[in-house]
Amino acid sequence: MSTSRPSKRWNDAVTRNRALPEFTTFLRPTPSNELAHAADESPVIIVNISDYRCDAIILRSGAEPSDMELPTVTRAKTTQMTALMEEALGSLDDGHRESGVEKVLNDLWLSVVQLVVQRLEEDGVPRGSRIWWCPTSALCLLPLHAGGVHQKQQSEPSNLLDTFVSSYTTTLSALVRARKRKLRSAERPRALAA
Repeated sequence: MSTSRPSKRWNDAVTRNRALPEFTTFLRPTPSNELAHAADESPVIIVNISDYRCDAIILRSGAEPSDMELPTVTRAKTTQMTALMEEALGSLDDGHRESGVEKVLNDLWLSVVQLVVQRLEEDGVPRGSRIWWCPTSALCLLPLHAGGVHQKQQSEPSNLLDTFVSSYTTTLSALVRARKRKLRSAERPRALAA
């Protein structure tokens, strides 16, 4: 009987919170129709790393989510890239550091970023647009925004920095909440005192 009392108090507290207008989904997953707003202003790319399969899921305003398999990406590969990046950044040898970072950026370009850029361009997203990355697993520790082949004499853009402006979000919910706060603060009247 004593175990049901705390449970009942918990359930009552959750019910009271959900009765408040801004907390109707308190302790529930965010509904998918709300998550879709994450891509209202610009595309969001969720990069899912799993033992079973790795994918990039591209969300765009007014379009169905676009799923693309990343056939050369594995959890082990992203873990290796992370270890190589950590080793390179920790190296006191400039040559070793530069070659290690370049290898990781090249691998990111060939295995993830280039495929996403191609899909975004096929979908008509203009160059120079902002995109949002939402990486998972070890990919969270790697600079997707810098992925590419960085050589001085390139005629065609072969890195993300020359193609799109990247930002990051930890979750779609976080991006949606941030945008709602931005809208609310823009709607508030501001006073100017002189």
